[in-house]
Amino acid sequence: MGSFCQQVIDRIKTKDAGTYKEDQTLAIAGELLARRYIADYNSGGLYPDADNETVSPEEAVALQAALIEFGRSCGPDRNLSEVLWALSRARDPSVLPFVTDALSRCARHLLNANAGLHHALLALEGNGELSPRSRSRMEVECNLKEAMSFLRTKGVIDLGW
Repeated sequence: MGSFCQQVIDRIKTKDAGTYKEDQTLAIAGELLARRYIADYNSGGLYPDADNETVSPEEAVALQAALIEFGRSCGPDRNLSEVLWALSRARDPSVLPFVTDALSRCARHLLNANAGLHHALLALEGNGELSPRSRSRMEVECNLKEAMSFLRTKGVIDLGW
């Protein structure tokens, strides 16, 4: 196994799924998978170590397995999002059962979180903080935009990544 690819696999295996840390490990894993599955792929110099790596079929399988193992331990959060992005580079149907399960977890999380947004917006409206309007729990994008707008005006949080 190439030493750089093995280092990335080892870093994935020691990552803490409970915290998100911008260390680029998951992005680099995606770049390595792209090197394996997409002819003449390179990151345009963004990840030179990955660009210089030749990823064998065995390394790709080990990298995908490490990503899936880590992804199973993640909640529907930023870590899982990056695992899914990395696996999208694989172009390998063997990852689809995990991807389908992760999609299900994310969709349930989104719908549950949206219900919370909807009810919080109703409470703010009821207390005069927001203008009355017709609201629906099914309007996920509208609810999120309204919540973000309210939080920005209060200086509480910016939800942008």
